[in-house]
Amino acid sequence: MDNFLKLLESFNRKERFFLVGEALGNPNFQLSDDFRFRLGCRDVFGIVPPKDALVFMDYHLDWLHASLFLSHPGNDENGVHDNSDGIATGTQEDVDLLIAFPFNDNIRIFLIEAKAATGWNNSQLISKARKLTNIFGECPNNKFPGIIPQFCLMS
Repeated sequence: MDNFLKLLESFNRKERFFLVGEALGNPNFQLSDDFRFRLGCRDVFGIVPPKDALVFMDYHLDWLHASLFLSHPGNDENGVHDNSDGIATGTQEDVDLLIAFPFNDNIRIFLIEAKAATGWNNSQLISKARKLTNIFGECPNNKFPGIIPQFCLMS
């Protein structure tokens, strides 16, 4: 599972991530204590992420899928892989904030979709839900044992 976290990091190549981290004096993109504790509330995720959790913004869902796929034994990073399931789409569909960290012998992934000045769009949320279901499978049958995703909306 540690390989999964390294793969998540290796796919993170958005210039905005690096620019914002440098501009705010937080190049490791660590969460503030206040935000970590708010995520830990029972009505959000119920778990406080550790200070050293991996945090990414505008993280492509294809990158997430590739990281999960490649983290499994037998899936060689250097090989060519079949996409007959059509999960990898090559689109820009992303999640606004992705937080990943080890927790109780598993890896938790918090996926946060945010809106500030615009309204929520049902078609966008349905598309995202469909993509996440394609990646992880129907609940509670996660295709990736030991990886526990949780999704929330923030505005």
